[in-house]
Amino acid sequence: MAILIVIGIIILFIGIYNKINYIGTFQTSKENYSFKINKPQGMNIISHIIKDNNLIISYEDNANIKIIIYDYFKEKIIKEIDLLK
Repeated sequence: MAILIVIGIIILFIGIYNKINYIGTFQTSKENYSFKINKPQGMNIISHIIKDNNLIISYEDNANIKIIIYDYFKEKIIKEIDLLK
C-alpha cells in the first residue's frame, strides 16, 4: 500500500513539473505573432490579401507590378512574381 502512495506522489510531482515548464515556455508577447516585411525599393503597396496561411502583397512601380506571397506561419517568402505593365 505504501508503495502505491509513493508511486502516486512521484507521478503527481512529475505532472506538476511538466505543467510549470509548459507555463514558463508560453509567451503571449505581440512580438511572437508579428514579423517584418521589407518593402521593395521605390515601390508602393497596391493591395494585400490574407488567404489561408498566406499573405499576398502587391507592389506597383512605374514600369512593373510585383506580387509577393508570404507564408505567415513559416515567416518566409514562398513566391515572387514580376509583371510588366
